[in-house]
Amino acid sequence: MIAKAILPSVSLLALSLPTPVLAQAGTSAAPDQPAEPQADDVVVIGIRASIEASLRQKRKSDMVSEVITAQDIGKFPDKNVADSLGRLTGVNVVTGSAAAGGFGENQSVSIRGTDPELNLTLLDGHSLATGDWFVLDQANGGRSFNFSMFPSEIVGSLEVYKSAQADIPEGGIGGTINVHSRMPLDLPSGTVNVTAQQAYNDLSDTWKPQVSAIASWKNASGTLGLLAAGFYEARSFRRDGQELLGYATQEDFNGTGKTVAYPALIGAAYFTQERIRKGGTVTLQGKPSDTLEVVATGLYTRMSANNANANSMAWTSKLVQDNSTPGTPGYALGDYTTAEYQGITYLTSAAWSASGAGGLPAFGRVQDDIFRTAFSSTFNGTLDATWRPADGLTAHGTVGYTKGRGETTSSSAWESYWSTGMSYAFRGKHAEVTYPGLPNDPTSAAYLDN
Repeated sequence: MIAKAILPSVSLLALSLPTPVLAQAGTSAAPDQPAEPQADDVVVIGIRASIEASLRQKRKSDMVSEVITAQDIGKFPDKNVADSLGRLTGVNVVTGSAAAGGFGENQSVSIRGTDPELNLTLLDGHSLATGDWFVLDQANGGRSFNFSMFPSEIVGSLEVYKSAQADIPEGGIGGTINVHSRMPLDLPSGTVNVTAQQAYNDLSDTWKPQVSAIASWKNASGTLGLLAAGFYEARSFRRDGQELLGYATQEDFNGTGKTVAYPALIGAAYFTQERIRKGGTVTLQGKPSDTLEVVATGLYTRMSANNANANSMAWTSKLVQDNSTPGTPGYALGDYTTAEYQGITYLTSAAWSASGAGGLPAFGRVQDDIFRTAFSSTFNGTLDATWRPADGLTAHGTVGYTKGRGETTSSSAWESYWSTGMSYAFRGKHAEVTYPGLPNDPTSAAYLDN
């Protein structure tokens, strides 16, 4: 008979054969003796079971779709649900919105190259409202969902629909993502899963915890089940970067008669944020008969996203307008270079001294320090009923309420100016910036003279 040692290597194709074939050794059993089982049942678990379930669900779909199924409670192929979506064909993940910029965790998805704002996210087939924590995204609005709001423990599978279908809510121009939550009747009674982790961010040099728990119960007959889950996650982010905040033009630059384009502000941004995500979900599932099923779910998740942004910027626009006209007291322009590209003359490097020809200060640096208290939250409550009175006949009723909030509850800021002059030069993908009126030591008292 088949040796048990080789059972784990049995392929999924072999498992799908309609009639199992068992090898036999020795003589057959006597007619008056019951035949002994020749092999144990093979149960596929883990990654293979996840792949098999995903393929089975995809085959049953009548439309162009992709499916990811969790291996076990909280065990997606990746730590982040958005990362798992990025493994699918035609789906790309992004770490943030266009306004907020990217961070260390993937949170939004793009389907077939469309903007994340053009995709629709559903929870068990219901629309899911969301809000944005970043102030510019709050003003712009949108439908992009932040998947970092979802702990993987409450998600059983993910479906991505790339084509339209009558029974799917409209609004997904690029596509629709349907998040299927776990159901208590699908889990063994008394299931309890607790996960505790620590995450390290090398830029902020901090350790932060993540804790989640799920508990499921169902009665002995399997007709009534209850599932509850809770989660808490803290993250400390830091982002360092250089920003070119728009381009401006100046006619008759330095008396040459030429119009040049230049970066209005060259910012050295230092962004820090403390994120705390917490919430929970409750699911009550009843199946009193083979023809009737009722499911009630409630989900609440909130992420506080307090942040601070310090942006020290080379004030090119101020220097070009006030300190680049020969013969004026404020003239402070030294060497500069230009380059032509597609009919436009760009100012690729320039240097201004700390004071003008008449002793007037040359303000070459401006710094914005902004501190915001912000959050985003999602609440979702649904009730579904499915009745199958006869073969080929199904009646489905659903009602739900969802609310998403994104708010900046408080904001404070100040702005500082330095009469330092400034020089910049483009080097590859960045600009080298120096301030001749400031020492290299940022702890120097000269930095307080602003």
